[in-house]
Amino acid sequence: MKFSISMGTLSALASLLIAPQVVVAEEEATTPVKTEPEVICFNSDRVRNFDGLSDDYLYIEVNSKERFLLNMKNKCFGLKSAQVFAFKDTMRRVCSNDSFTEIVVSDMGRPTTCRINTFERVENKDAAKALVAERKQAKDSE
Repeated sequence: MKFSISMGTLSALASLLIAPQVVVAEEEATTPVKTEPEVICFNSDRVRNFDGLSDDYLYIEVNSKERFLLNMKNKCFGLKSAQVFAFKDTMRRVCSNDSFTEIVVSDMGRPTTCRINTFERVENKDAAKALVAERKQAKDSE
């Protein structure tokens, strides 16, 4: 048995085979790519300076090169006036993807334990203060 296919039919079949690939390519191009946030870690023994910028944010300097803004999960009363702080129950390595890291702060009163929600690199203390002010303003305008 012999089959005969005209050039028109062959072109139509070829376009059917190619068309789904074009649609998939278009869908892939419009689908946003989810990127995982950068995991940031530092050694808690190397924290050299800190400043409670509010009861929600703590600025820290690790060695002389790295600076971070830590955002507390809930208000951390006494953080702004804290004179002492320490990381609680860490193996010296603190990472941004660890949602159980806690700090203990004392403003010469009773120590308070607070959980870190997130943290990020900042250029310097002024940049950290600007971020805190910007976020407070955005929260107040909601």
